[in-house]
This record gives sequence, structure tokens and C-alpha cells, in this order.
Amino acid sequence: MFRMFRTLTLTLSLILVACSTPAVSSPLNTATIPAPQPSSTPKVLATATVAAPTLTPAPLTIGQGVFIAGIDVGGKSADDARALLEQELTPLLRPIDIRAGDAQLTIRPEEIDTHVNTDAMLADALAATGAQKIPLQITIDKTLLETKLGELAKQVDQPPTVSLITATKSISRSFVLTGGQQLDIPDAIKQIETRLAAPGSPRRITLNLTSATANARPTPEQLQEQIELMAKQWNGIVGVYVYDLQSKSVVAQLNPNTVFSGASVMKVPIMLQTYLNLSKFTAAQERALQKMIVESDNLSANILLAASAGGSGTDNALTGTLAMSKMLSDQLGLKHTYQNMPYEAGDYLVNVRGIKIKRGPPQEGQPPFTDPDPVLRTTPAEMSKVFLLIEQCRNGEGLLLETFPQLNKSRCAEMISRLEKNGDASRMRSGLPNNVVVAHKSGWIEDMQADVGIIRSPGGDFLMAIYVYTDIRPNKAFLTDKIAAPTIGHFARLIYSYYNPIVKK
Repeated sequence: MFRMFRTLTLTLSLILVACSTPAVSSPLNTATIPAPQPSSTPKVLATATVAAPTLTPAPLTIGQGVFIAGIDVGGKSADDARALLEQELTPLLRPIDIRAGDAQLTIRPEEIDTHVNTDAMLADALAATGAQKIPLQITIDKTLLETKLGELAKQVDQPPTVSLITATKSISRSFVLTGGQQLDIPDAIKQIETRLAAPGSPRRITLNLTSATANARPTPEQLQEQIELMAKQWNGIVGVYVYDLQSKSVVAQLNPNTVFSGASVMKVPIMLQTYLNLSKFTAAQERALQKMIVESDNLSANILLAASAGGSGTDNALTGTLAMSKMLSDQLGLKHTYQNMPYEAGDYLVNVRGIKIKRGPPQEGQPPFTDPDPVLRTTPAEMSKVFLLIEQCRNGEGLLLETFPQLNKSRCAEMISRLEKNGDASRMRSGLPNNVVVAHKSGWIEDMQADVGIIRSPGGDFLMAIYVYTDIRPNKAFLTDKIAAPTIGHFARLIYSYYNPIVKK
């Protein structure tokens, strides 16, 4: 039994040794690895995760009956459709040969940043729920294309020939344009875009040249030259001022700062003074405004001057006149535009009342010098500024609105409308077509006639002032309408033909 016990003990020991952790031996010494200390945190056994099998998505398929740029892609996968489109649409990215007249230009796709938008077209095709035709989507940089076409235009554009129609019996000149050709760049861009959008179309485009006279006009230098030549035919001094309302610049001028008699053109500043001082008009004042502008009535002008000073009669008219002149000088900066006495009031104010009326110097402004009215004066440039300021106010801008809160766009538009009803058709109006809208005011005295106005024409809107003076003192003659009025009309016709030249094929 003892033997059996030993055998049992040995067996148990072997079992215990087999279950224990083996020691790590060292050739120098033997150490016992201490047993690991128990952790306060229980260990979690890792669990192995078995990955799910990867599923390959079924390829997207375009529905039957779908075409992209005329190419049948129905039933094809997106990749197959893309490959087909790239094959069929590649010719669109070939260079384009452009011809115009005798000139030629080759445009490479990269020069105008050409792109076929395949992704966008495929997206539309995949989203189609039935048979559908997807249009070609191709883009270019129009700015780059316009630059390239500009290079071609420099080779083919030819300006028209400028000539003149002149009269032998009168001072008359009109501009005429003949011939000329130009490349219509906007139309050329449309043609190129249309060709690019047509796969398989020829890569050569022939552009038509159009007449260069359609939007052409003479140069400002040519207008200036003709104004000066016409003025030399006049026996006296001519003042001209032409202002372009679109470019906001002076186009031509002759003696713009020469002082002339103000005459009845001064009734435009009187109208402005009336609007500045009266917020609304009585029936009598309304009639006076109409007669002053339409009929150039002097008494009506005096009535309005007096009303602007808050009264009536010649004394109040003088007060209103002097206030207007101060306004023109101090607030509008017009140093040579003034009226120191109402119309036809000299006998009463000077001889009856004994009032000393201020008179201008014998020579004022810049040469050449006229013999202007001593109390009623202006210059072509300054009177043009009055018209321009009212026009700017009509458009909601300018000095009048900044300076006078009592004015607004509608009141200034009303003043322009009054000037459009001017009844004088013998001066400026005589040189213009009947259907052209003209807002103007004319004036005349013994030795001077004038007309200033804003013209709305097909070739552009502009402002012009025309003054003609002749020295009548040697012969004691009178500058008649028969001589002066047509001359003003001829200058007006010349200036109008600058904006609207006669076209001959």
C-alpha cells in the first residue's frame, strides 16, 4: 500500500509539474520568475470577428431609349457609355479653322478652354426614367474666344470712307459714310457655338463680313474741323458747344467761353429759378411758364421772376432777377451768365425809379469778343451747363439735386418736357428731322441769334449750343431771321450728321 501511495504521489507531482509554468534558464544563474500579481480589473478575452464577404455592386445601367448628344447609350453601363461618348465626341476637340474675307485663323480647343461635360451628361442619362434625349453639353470661355476673334477682326475690318455733302449757296455740310466692312464678333461667337454643338460637323467656318457703316460715325476731330470751316464762312463770330450725353464728354467746341448776349435763351435759367422758389404753380403762373418757353414771351418771364421773389410787378422782378444771377454765380459757378435787369424794364427802372443798373465790362470772357448786351450775358459753355444740370437732375443725379432739396427728378423732367414744346422751328429745329425729340430754347436780338438744346437721336443723345454774332455797327444793319436762322439750322444739321451720318452703299 505504501508503494501504491508513492506511485499516486509521483503521478500527482507529474501532473502538477506538467500544469506549471516552465522557468526561464540562464547559463549564469537560475532565477525564479515571480508569479504575476492579481489585477483589480478583470481581463476580457478577445473574441475573433469573422469578416463578411465583400459584395461587388451591380454596374449602373442606363435605361433603354436614352441618347446623349444623338448617341444611343440605352442599356449600357456608365463605364461603357463613357467610353462610347469619349470615342464619338473626340472630334469636337479638334482645331477649328475660321475664315473671314481673305483672312484665316485656327483656334485650338485649349486656347478657348473647351470642355465636353461628360460627367454631367451621364448623370442626366442615369437619372432618366424613360426614353430621353440628353443634349450635348460643351463649354468654352467666351472671353478668350472674343480675344481670338479680335485678332481676326484687325485683319479684315475696314472703316468706311467719310465724305461731305455741301451746298454752294448756303453754309451747309453733312457727313456721309460709304463702304467699309467689319467682323460681327457677337454673331461669329454664336456661329462657333452652334458648330461646336454639332458632332460630325465640318471644322471650318466662313464668317460673313457686315457693313461698317451700321454703327459708325466720323471722328470728333473731323466734326471739329468742319465746324471751324463752316464758321469761317460766317461774317462774324460763331460759338459752338457739343456735349455727348452717353460718354459725358465734350465732342467739339468753338469759342465756348466767348461772351454773347443772353437774349431769350436766358429764360431757361429763369424757369429754373422759378422751380427753385415755387413748390407749385398757380394757373396764372402755369400760363406764364408755357408762354415764356413756347412763345418766348418777355412779360411772362418778368411775371415769373417777380413770383420767384414772392411778389409781382417790375420791382419784384428786379429782385428776382438779381437773386437768380447770384444763384448762377455762387451756387452753379457760372461767372459770365447773368441778368441784371428784367426784360424791357430799362425805362421804368432807370428813367422813372432812378435805379442804377449794374453793367458788365465792354469786353468780358475770352476772345474773340462780341458786343454783348451790357446787362444780359452768357457763353455757349455756361448755358450748356444749365441744360446739362437740368438733364442730370432729370436722371436723378448732379449738382442741382445736391444743392437744392426742393428739386427732384420729376420736377426736372417737367422742365425738360416744357422745353420739348418750344414753338421755334426756324433755327435749330430746321436742321433736324421732324421725328427727333428736341428740348431747346432759342433767342435773338439785333446782332446775335442762338439756340441751345438736348437732342434725342437714333445715333445717340447729345447737347448742343449754337451762337452766331455779326457786328452790325458799321452798317447799322439788323441780323435778320432770313440769314441767321438757317445758319443755325445748318450747324445743327452738321452736328446731327456726326451722330447720324448719311449712309451710301
